[in-house]
Amino acid sequence: MSFPQGHSTSWLDSAHDRAFVGGLVAFGLAGVLAACVGPSVVTPTAEPTVTRQRIDRLATSTPFVGPILSGSPIPPEIGEARTPEPTSTPGVERVVLDPDVCPVPTRPVMPNGELSLQAKIAYLYEPILVDYLNGGGMAEGIPDHLALFPTEDFAIVGPFAITGPTLTYLRAVDLAGDSEPEIVVGLDWNRLAGALYVLGREAGSFRALLSLPIGVTGYQTTGRGGGIRALVDLNRNGRWEILYSYLEEVEITDPTRQDYQYFSRRLVELLEWNGTAFEYLPFSTDGTAPFACRAEVSRGDLELLDRDEDGELELILESGTISYSYTGSQRVRREMWEWKEDHLQFTYLDIAPPDFRFQAVQEGDDQVRLGEFDLALTRYLEALFDPDLLAWSPDRKWADDQYHDDMWPVPTPDADERPRLEAYARYRLVVLHAARGDAYSARIAYDELLERASTGPGRVYADLATAFWEAYEAGQEIAAGCTAAAEFARSHAGEVLAPLGAGYYGWANRNYEPADICPFVMQP
Repeated sequence: MSFPQGHSTSWLDSAHDRAFVGGLVAFGLAGVLAACVGPSVVTPTAEPTVTRQRIDRLATSTPFVGPILSGSPIPPEIGEARTPEPTSTPGVERVVLDPDVCPVPTRPVMPNGELSLQAKIAYLYEPILVDYLNGGGMAEGIPDHLALFPTEDFAIVGPFAITGPTLTYLRAVDLAGDSEPEIVVGLDWNRLAGALYVLGREAGSFRALLSLPIGVTGYQTTGRGGGIRALVDLNRNGRWEILYSYLEEVEITDPTRQDYQYFSRRLVELLEWNGTAFEYLPFSTDGTAPFACRAEVSRGDLELLDRDEDGELELILESGTISYSYTGSQRVRREMWEWKEDHLQFTYLDIAPPDFRFQAVQEGDDQVRLGEFDLALTRYLEALFDPDLLAWSPDRKWADDQYHDDMWPVPTPDADERPRLEAYARYRLVVLHAARGDAYSARIAYDELLERASTGPGRVYADLATAFWEAYEAGQEIAAGCTAAAEFARSHAGEVLAPLGAGYYGWANRNYEPADICPFVMQP
């Protein structure tokens, strides 16, 4: 396994942060214990008497430390928090997430049925917190109480030892909507393991409504800035959601080059109480299925802003660039996600101008999904006529700034790339004009595509356009055209999809699915 040199310290803080060891590899699902919150309240009395106790854990090999990202905001003080006013539209049916992709949070287990190491650590502290509160402890005393129960690891020393816990979040706030505050706690163990807890009262006693180890599936850690990021009411229904994030180490393998790499992405999730349990709130790129229970950020972070100044917060996700080999050329991008009826939807893209022709095409596709047809048209026309856009070669193993002089010349561009991209861009012009209701311009673009790309590297996109046009022209229904185009792309994936995506342009770039080829499909 190889690692690049000279990374910015905002991402990889030290050589230790680039180490990989499989000791914390865990496979399973995030865990939650759910219960209804009763109306009765126990008035805290005296502080309990506690004997100092060491919390041991099983010895393990040195765990992986994820790349370091920017820190999270300082946790809010315990105390009052405004109650958001319900503003959502009654009667809107909630999106049901695919249980195979977003299962209901449950207790995470390894394939052999054992709890993962991170989960074991997290669950050791659940009864410590619950017993403290049921013994009359106050939320304000949790930091001092946790100091009596350190996690000590004698098998590993230095920055790779799981030590702690560090309190990263503590707040008393009503999450269940019953006017009784729950105690929200975030813990971290040296950025290698973490957990969030929601402790509420039921029948006069505290119990864990949520006990969620962070980062237990695959190569996952909390990372810097991981854990609970904020309590926020993004869906404006009068209940707070828990916004949290963690890092996941992803292995990218290229069998054609006998090479593999690891890079970290930040996973962002929202949890909300539904009356009986916490559940994920859905994300969608364009408001259509499939819906996801998380969003991803590559080498970046998140923030909450009222960007459009409408008085409501939006979730801003910023992705940086990755400089591993075979990542491909990238640009920093900022995405705005805002609540639309029953899901968080990608609604705005802020990205630097394209340097490469493929970047203009891919951004055009993104802008179509966002409904920014004028900007999409500009990008497609740039791909066709801008002489300054660069061509690509799959031999560009390293970042652009690594090529210089005669010793490290830029690889020769692929001669087939430009005619292939131009044919695809002309196909997208056909779809774009049809989406705008301009059948006349769509026909002109279609005829020009057939004239220019009936032979050569772009022919498959002329055939794709024909599949779209024949279905569209019959009834001037763009959904019918897109259905036909998506089916054609599915049956010719190696010719239509592969040359557009990460397999050709580097694994840090996007991949294409059949639905991406023509996004205007009929919804059930």
